[in-house]
Amino acid sequence: MSNASAKSSEVSHLRKKYIEQGIIVPAKERDETSLSKVSAKSSEVSQSRKKHIEQDIISVKKGDETNRGGRRDPSRQAHYYFSQALVHQRSREYDKARDLFEQAIETFPKRIFFDTYAGMEKDLKQTERARNIFIRAIKALPQDGMLYESYAMLERRDNRLREAADILYEGLKEAPNHKALHRCLAQVLMAMDDDSVLGEADRHFELARKFGVGVDERVYQPYQKLKVLRGPLRGHNTFEFLREAGFEITNIYVHNNGFATDFIVKSLQPEYQDSYDLTAEIFVRCFYQDTISYQDIRGAIKRVQSDNSRYHLSQDVLFLVLAAADQVRDYL
Repeated sequence: MSNASAKSSEVSHLRKKYIEQGIIVPAKERDETSLSKVSAKSSEVSQSRKKHIEQDIISVKKGDETNRGGRRDPSRQAHYYFSQALVHQRSREYDKARDLFEQAIETFPKRIFFDTYAGMEKDLKQTERARNIFIRAIKALPQDGMLYESYAMLERRDNRLREAADILYEGLKEAPNHKALHRCLAQVLMAMDDDSVLGEADRHFELARKFGVGVDERVYQPYQKLKVLRGPLRGHNTFEFLREAGFEITNIYVHNNGFATDFIVKSLQPEYQDSYDLTAEIFVRCFYQDTISYQDIRGAIKRVQSDNSRYHLSQDVLFLVLAAADQVRDYL
């Protein structure tokens, strides 16, 4: 007898047994009277009997692990364990969910099983558990670049930037076709706030752009920051001054023509906020050319006055960074 025939016979046997016990009713007998009888009968079924019924049904589902050719299909079985793990996760039965995630992984290792399992542990603040899941995932699927990306982002969230970078370097070695790893690595290197790695970050940003990974120069902040720090010295010095003076830099835009860099900053110093009413965000324009005109000044003022961004710019304060202030004193 084929597996399919055996399966059909097993289901028919269970159906016949439940009809005899009054638990299910054939369609032709489903009138109001029979349904009321069934309801009464069902209420008498003991908890023990219900447990056996559930086990019978699960055993049929679990047995459904063959493909159409009759061969064992561990992938289908693993997906069954995975679906049950999700049920228990939603019910906050986390130990049961863990057991089922483990069974899914042992039966058929797959990225979504590892990722979802680790995601549950991250949500539960069980970082070490999540870390170990990713280590096992990479060991099982060493050429899956997304796993390196997810693992590195876990470490980055925990401020383990050096560890995150090492994971991404390993990912680029084992999964070189996953080009998004270049962008992730550049982001991690930038987050280190270490001038010695800026060149390496720049290289990986350029590789990401070369391979078509989304790095929009106009709005992508880590890339904009990198352009400031590796650009003209005046821009670098302005960036450092704003931070040291107690301003949070919330946005950077480097003009493509080398004309200037715009910063949007917010004061973190209560004394500035109280004394100078610096509660709104402030627009800063750092001019790179040594000589500027009245039109340049007017352009900066109009940028503030016509602000339609998500930043609520102060209409009373504007910072300009110049080579020499005396050349614009008359304009102001």
